[in-house]
Amino acid sequence: MVFASELVRPLGVCMLPVMVVTLFAMLEGQQVLSAIYVGFPVALSLAAAWTWIRIRDIIVEIHVGEDRIAVRSLYDAAMPEKDLHWSRLLDARRDGTRLSLQVGHEEFRLEEHDWDLLPVQIS
Repeated sequence: MVFASELVRPLGVCMLPVMVVTLFAMLEGQQVLSAIYVGFPVALSLAAAWTWIRIRDIIVEIHVGEDRIAVRSLYDAAMPEKDLHWSRLLDARRDGTRLSLQVGHEEFRLEEHDWDLLPVQIS
């Protein structure tokens, strides 16, 4: 379900050239069926690859333990039965509206406008 909902925009972007080429071919009186037969699978394949990379790249959950942290992508969060991959938080920096987290060998950049964070007070 997550894949299908995220596929809509990339599919629209990838189908736009196919639709424009088909429109010009129709206006010139040429055959358009071959352009659709070739263009649609290519556009669908590109959109699917784009979506697959994107849903594995969007961070939606951050779990914090005593000395460990687990980060889950949109793809991982769609499967809650999947175990969390706990790692050590090596570095955390705030650069203006961006928070950079160094977790193991990966670096995550979280933009403030993507996260509705309330101020947390630690006592």
